[in-house]
Amino acid sequence: MHVGRLLALSCGVWLAAAAGPGPTILRVDDDAPAGGDGSSWPAAYQHLQDALAAAVPPVEIRVAQGVYKPDQGAAQTPGDRGATFQLISDVSLMGGYAGIGAPDPDARDIMLFETILTGDLLGNDGPDFANNDENSFTIITTGTNQMGVLDGFTITGGNSGGSGGGMRNRGSPTVTNCTFSGNAAGNDGGGMSNFTGSNSISPTVTNCMFIGNTAGNDGGGMDNFTFSGSTSPTVTNCTFSGNTAGNTGGGMHNHNSSNPIVTDCTFIGNTARSGGGMMNFNGAGALLDGCTFDGNVALQGESSGIFNNSFVSDSLGRIVGGTISGTDELVNEGQLSPGETQEQGSIGTLTIAMPYTQAGRNQSVFDLAGTTAGSEHDQVVFQGPVALNGGLRAELNSGFTPQLGDRFVVLTAPSLSGQFDVALLPGL
Repeated sequence: MHVGRLLALSCGVWLAAAAGPGPTILRVDDDAPAGGDGSSWPAAYQHLQDALAAAVPPVEIRVAQGVYKPDQGAAQTPGDRGATFQLISDVSLMGGYAGIGAPDPDARDIMLFETILTGDLLGNDGPDFANNDENSFTIITTGTNQMGVLDGFTITGGNSGGSGGGMRNRGSPTVTNCTFSGNAAGNDGGGMSNFTGSNSISPTVTNCMFIGNTAGNDGGGMDNFTFSGSTSPTVTNCTFSGNTAGNTGGGMHNHNSSNPIVTDCTFIGNTARSGGGMMNFNGAGALLDGCTFDGNVALQGESSGIFNNSFVSDSLGRIVGGTISGTDELVNEGQLSPGETQEQGSIGTLTIAMPYTQAGRNQSVFDLAGTTAGSEHDQVVFQGPVALNGGLRAELNSGFTPQLGDRFVVLTAPSLSGQFDVALLPGL
């Protein structure tokens, strides 16, 4: 009996040791007195930079309501535009805490206890990006894994001469419950820039708002770009509103092998020269599902909602499975691939409930593996007016041979004008 109890006790101790302690918790409050070590709210760090400098992963950093600037902290130089909050792998940065003086300083409400990360170093920004010449280039910089977390912050006042005024991301962090507003970039990604050269990155962005950001070139709200790697963010339940771009993609711009999965997002009132809501360009492809495009503006008339563009004939912008709706127009010069994933040969249904124009350079590609629409062969269901042009290409999936009399309904629409100029059908 004693031996059995001893074994049970020994096993229990071993299992507890194997589980290990939870992450360290550090606290930050701009109302805290100087000299804190973050171990409690009364001893909170006054500056976020000091907590980041002290963080040894895994760490959770709880940040109280208030305003925090990248140039503040023991190792920072006041007025340094290059100072940035560097997100760290396996460190969770959590905003929205009540902090010092509250009955429960650990109470968390990101709306009630707004936690602001600002690049307005002098505190003198005005409307329409006035007085932002001295602002931080980029407020948040990342190169983290998915355990690098940013949750519950307002990011505002970044002013990059290049890309990523609000956030410049070179990794795969998890960004949740954040608002990116009033950030600027001279080139791309006013609110957020997701970029890689030859690597693959997959940021996760959930329940975020991109409001009133601007980019001189592309992607006022968000820019996804790569040279030879892959940039594949998962963007869910986000709002892109009132963002502007001097060239393309007022809300979002996707370039080269950038393949975002965009689900249940709203694009409203964004403006660009073309692709007011979204631009897919030069091989980029977006999987859109449950997304709405309303009130976006294309200043040169090339698609207020989505402009799916091709730069060269073998580098097509792509739209794949899901549901897209709204009052704006979708102009497609690229490729429709209705499959449910980005993989070639995948089968699915793409529903487009907005005015649709297919341009001459377009190809709509349908994979065939049987006669049942949506499960055995691709289908596009249009719920608004459709103007056809360009080409249709049908491809047989491996192992499937159609029989005489087989019928494949690959497209339905309530109102249809024009026709496919070219139909490329598989040889039997």
